[in-house]
Amino acid sequence: MKKVLLLAAFGVAGMMSAKTTSQNSTSNQSLLTSTNHQVNLLCVTTIYRIYADGSQTVVKTDVSLQPDEKFCRLHAQIVLMDAQLAGQYKYI
Repeated sequence: MKKVLLLAAFGVAGMMSAKTTSQNSTSNQSLLTSTNHQVNLLCVTTIYRIYADGSQTVVKTDVSLQPDEKFCRLHAQIVLMDAQLAGQYKYI
């Protein structure tokens, strides 16, 4: 239980200091972007939808185990492509 709380705390801290890694998908009214952060083997990827007025919402958060930062960035791109293919980038 303590390990789960520790991982959750690292995840929240990581999301606060995460950097934008890619901005790919555009539609007429919204843009998808992703951030990722890695603490030890834990890779946290968050997908945001940014609207034309500048507001943003979280579309998806994914947590996975990755051996290093390179694989964490690659995983973030895969999660972003998955969100694009699922149609989550479209303005609703």
